[in-house]
Amino acid sequence: MKDLKELREKNGFTQEQIAAYLGLDQSLIAKYESGDRHIKLIHINKLSALYGCDILDDNSKEIKIAFRSSKALTSQDLVSLAEIKKIALNLRMMEEING
Repeated sequence: MKDLKELREKNGFTQEQIAAYLGLDQSLIAKYESGDRHIKLIHINKLSALYGCDILDDNSKEIKIAFRSSKALTSQDLVSLAEIKKIALNLRMMEEING
């Protein structure tokens, strides 16, 4: 499994933002990142979409999307980013399948 803290930091998100996105308490995000708690599958799927990679696969390449925000990102902003990255991941998979 990819390092959750590293992925979060590389994407420029705080634990508070991720907690709001997942509808969880920030302390649970810290426990997920430290390995003190096992992450639920539904949260794995949502984070995989947000980070643009399969977080269970260490060899999965991340989808990078550049964006500029003049305000703090809300949980709804993260939902939108995740949807965009899901589309990009699906496109990449289709291209790999079709050669």
